Amino acid sequence: MTKTTLDPVRLKRIAQNQRQICIAIFLLVLIAIAAIIFNNNAWVGAGYTHWTSVAYYVVSIYALLNGILLTANVYNSIILGIVLGIFLLVPCLNLLILLAISQRATMYLKEHGFKVGLLGANMSQFN
Repeated sequence: MTKTTLDPVRLKRIAQNQRQICIAIFLLVLIAIAAIIFNNNAWVGAGYTHWTSVAYYVVSIYALLNGILLTANVYNSIILGIVLGIFLLVPCLNLLILLAISQRATMYLKEHGFKVGLLGANMSQFN
């Protein structure tokens, strides 16, 4: 299996998009916890209250855009990015897809010698 080198600009885009994805995953989990806490019925009917619903949809759109961009860069396929983008609209499935895309980006970055932490790669490595 031959190891292909990626363009440094593309690696930087992958790192930037992965960082945005990690932030979006963190915010989606935080919003889900807030919805459970601030919902009057606790676990029964786990609907979102008005402000958590708005926050969820804003972060979901943010994750959708960054997920499509990261998928297009990591898998080198815009069509796959759009198909996975459609699946990112499904509430619980979006976290699993975002985690899978982020894991693939982490693998690419580690293969090329970059250190990747909890919130993605440190951007100072790319200067």
